[in-house]
Amino acid sequence: MFEPEKLKVCFLAGTLGRGGAERQLIYMLRALKSVGVSTRVMSLTKGEALEEEILSLDIDVQHVCEKHDSRGRKLFRIVQSLRRSPVDIVQGVHFYTNLYAAAAARLTRSKDIGAIRSNLSFDLQSSGRWGRLQLNTPRHLVTNSEPSQKLAIANGIPPERIHLVPNVVSVDSETRNGNSNGAVRILFVGRLTEEKRADRFLRVVSKVVNEAPQLKVKATIAGDGPLRPRLATLAQTLGLNNDKLQMLGEREDMRSIYQQADFLILTSDMEGTPNVLLEAMAHGIPVLATRVGGIPEIVGPDRGLLVEPADEDGLAQGALRLACDPALRRVLGRSGHDYVSRFHSFQTLPDRLLGIYREVLA
Repeated sequence: MFEPEKLKVCFLAGTLGRGGAERQLIYMLRALKSVGVSTRVMSLTKGEALEEEILSLDIDVQHVCEKHDSRGRKLFRIVQSLRRSPVDIVQGVHFYTNLYAAAAARLTRSKDIGAIRSNLSFDLQSSGRWGRLQLNTPRHLVTNSEPSQKLAIANGIPPERIHLVPNVVSVDSETRNGNSNGAVRILFVGRLTEEKRADRFLRVVSKVVNEAPQLKVKATIAGDGPLRPRLATLAQTLGLNNDKLQMLGEREDMRSIYQQADFLILTSDMEGTPNVLLEAMAHGIPVLATRVGGIPEIVGPDRGLLVEPADEDGLAQGALRLACDPALRRVLGRSGHDYVSRFHSFQTLPDRLLGIYREVLA
């Protein structure tokens, strides 16, 4: 008989930084705690941003290796810990932890679940010669997007071994309506890395400012990363001074930042199922996004605007439409909010996870 309150699950994370996979880990831990499942987290790094949040849930975080440990040494430390405190399931949080999770589970006679959290093609490519092992070794896999699920099957993974768990968010009861002080507030949220293309966001905002001088435009970038100095220089070149652009860095108070925005632009070249879109829609904020990864599943024609990633003029025209049409923003915002409430609400997660665990343990 399957009894959740007797189940023990260990999540193996590569990092606990402020990213989408890590945020979904928090949701999974909360969901499992709500149904009595015992959980703990092993991390390959220490001192990351979300550790304190996990500890505040009264869930143990263990650092199982040192920075310069070899792969063999890391696996040895993971297995040692699991032998001291056995679990029923070892679940990878990141694609690059799949091999550790699968090998450690086999060596400790527990079940294993791997993760596909991004675009699978990118995961395979970035993992080099280990990519195929990371995909094929786990006996079960969890992915957060249909395109990655289909691609895994096309790469030889039997359909019964890969499970779809859409990203979830907490949903605001009220939608965002109207703007603040007559300004149109445009938001970008994400790591300042190459694939997120915040440079594209800046150029789009610049076009809106130049083509609609009657508007008072306020742009905000929430997030940090290695490209921040370069982006600050580009903003100056485009004439986006402090009056028109705020670069906030990493922020914990994202709820208040979403509540101040009139619409969000996502400009990525590559995504899986981006949390930021779901979070914006959960706050009733209309979205303009590039047509990549799992985004078309989220941003249907009545829930936002989609543009090909290379089409900056199309992004700028979409941004102008939203900036100039408050009624359109309200309609898209309400529709997006309703969609996320139905299909990506946190309340759906406990039953979905328990269903997978029941199958894995059968």
